[in-house]
Amino acid sequence: DGELHFTGTILQGKKDGEWIEYLKSRELKTSLIYNQGYLDGKSHGYFPDGSVEWEGVFKKGELDGPYAYYLSDSGIKFKGQFAKNIPVGEWLEKLEIVPGFYRKGTYKNGLKEGEWQLVGSEGKILQAEQYEKGKLMSLGEFQLPNPELDKSKVKNGNGKRYFYNEQGQILAKGKLSKGIEKGTWYFYFPESNRISALVQLAGSERVGTWYFYSYDGDILDQIAYDKGNGKSYSGQNTLKLADGESGFPNGLIADKFAAMQMNMASMGQFLK
Repeated sequence: DGELHFTGTILQGKKDGEWIEYLKSRELKTSLIYNQGYLDGKSHGYFPDGSVEWEGVFKKGELDGPYAYYLSDSGIKFKGQFAKNIPVGEWLEKLEIVPGFYRKGTYKNGLKEGEWQLVGSEGKILQAEQYEKGKLMSLGEFQLPNPELDKSKVKNGNGKRYFYNEQGQILAKGKLSKGIEKGTWYFYFPESNRISALVQLAGSERVGTWYFYSYDGDILDQIAYDKGNGKSYSGQNTLKLADGESGFPNGLIADKFAAMQMNMASMGQFLK
């Protein structure tokens, strides 16, 4: 039963203290701390197995302090700091487009700014990214055994981008336009030149027909997306995950965060 239930205290007509949100099956969903009707203090969200899904500090109803969102295996999805609902300072984000990749860098006024670093699962820096007001403007060389193999070329937010494994084999490639992913992107099976998926992107929107392939090249599935209608995803002012769930309690708005978070960081969750 997915019906939600709540328990907590009302003081002078306002929520106060800890409020627990849970399913009818008694699975814990959230633990939220209120003060005079506002979220205030450290609150948590939980996976069905009881492990922490997210944790954040609130002040007068706004995220203001450390915040982390976790994967079901306890790995980090996002981790950083908010100031009045806006991401600021240093952040670490899981790059879903390929497994085992993260990026770390700085948010300024709620947008990625300056140099960000693409890093591997062991912390090795693989590539430098340069952002301006949340747009990816240029790339450094991908750290390959032979740097000359890197085919990426992005200038002023336009060009082609490639992702590689440590052996220099392509994992994904596609186009950037005005600092965002746009057009056709190709994804490859590990350690091969065989395409696993061919997709169309318009920023954070899934558009056109997406094709998913077997290793032998047979079409396993195809999904048609109509921009702005039905299945297409559009991040606006609330941090949304690719599965449609909000990363905040009760759909809490986190201004400016979704648009820049949904570019590379979440694309791979669309893939099967």
